Amino acid sequence: MDTFHICVTSIDLDELPLRGQKSSWSVGRMLADHGRFSVFDATSTEALARTMGRIWLSGWFVFEPQGYPWIKVTITDKGRKALRVRSRSAETSESCCGG
Repeated sequence: MDTFHICVTSIDLDELPLRGQKSSWSVGRMLADHGRFSVFDATSTEALARTMGRIWLSGWFVFEPQGYPWIKVTITDKGRKALRVRSRSAETSESCCGG
């Protein structure tokens, strides 16, 4: 039996319309939702590359290489505030306790 491995290298940042690719908020929300991105995603269009550069410098995330091409992102308090993302602990308390 033959086996093969499929490696998905995209979180579909390049599927955003051009306006979304230029928006730090739209791209930042996708990063917050997925928790990682690939270098290929971040540089697939000039608009995304510029937006990712702004996000990289924004302080919204901590970036941690996870083996090429993946970068893990952890949202900071500054990022939660800017992107209006609730903390994981608040989401967990609401889902388990009727919050």
